[in-house]
Amino acid sequence: MPLTSLVQGPRLAPALAATGAMSALAGMLAARRRSPLLATAAAIGGAAAALGAFAHWVEPAWIDTTSTKLEWRGPPMRIVLLADLHAAPGDGSRTKRIVRRTLALEPDLVLFAGDFVDGLDADRRKLDALAPLARLRAPLGVLAVLGNHDSEGPHEDAVKACVERAGVRVLANESVTLPNGVQLVGLGDHRAGETEPREGFAGVATDAPTLVLVHSFKSLELPHVRRFDLAFAGHTHGGQGCVPFTEACPFLEDDMKPYVKGLHAWPGGGRLYVSRGLGTSEVRARIGARPEIACITLSSRPRSPTA
Repeated sequence: MPLTSLVQGPRLAPALAATGAMSALAGMLAARRRSPLLATAAAIGGAAAALGAFAHWVEPAWIDTTSTKLEWRGPPMRIVLLADLHAAPGDGSRTKRIVRRTLALEPDLVLFAGDFVDGLDADRRKLDALAPLARLRAPLGVLAVLGNHDSEGPHEDAVKACVERAGVRVLANESVTLPNGVQLVGLGDHRAGETEPREGFAGVATDAPTLVLVHSFKSLELPHVRRFDLAFAGHTHGGQGCVPFTEACPFLEDDMKPYVKGLHAWPGGGRLYVSRGLGTSEVRARIGARPEIACITLSSRPRSPTA
């Protein structure tokens, strides 16, 4: 998810320190001169520094484990959806925490909606940060699709190989029948131009309970996407930079609207769940969009009584 800002990743911490220092200086001058103007400037600077510090250090690590319960026509199952890890060098400990929290939910199925690495390269240190994914276990499997950060460039094969070495099966415009009989379709990334719905849905029975995994929900808008029961996506980061306690997320790009986060009815039938993701892109900060581990519990819809 590209996110433009005047303060980019590595420069954010020094900027916060500079803002705090200027605020402190203004506060000292205001106390000496009893200047309301300087006092106001000090208060504004202090608030900006505090907000920036929260966005940079606190919220990105403040993972929200959400719970959604739905009825559907398939068998009961508990799914954990992960997305947008955006692993950077040195992020291995963060990956370990995410894996521990995922396993604690005792999922039947773990799905990963892409963007395993940050940037557009396969730096070995980023790939090393994915190693803890090998600890993920689920009776119905651990499956994934790649995102635009994984697919847009010559590093796609390296990212895919790394993820699969960790025991995560990567789907690319293909379907798989889970051990409980549910069909899972995984589509290629939309931004990378790799979505091929005709291939992905080939062989999927029209009457089978069907899940779809994509990085961006835009993949679901293409021709030849068949009706599904529930689709899972990431990509939006829940807006990443939003006005707290509102739905205003000014940095969203066109392909991230209108389904920014959570559960939605899909126009063609079925439902869509969009994860807020776990990492950050370009700006190492989040505000008003906590990272998310989504737990979706599906229960079988009661059958209508027969006459």
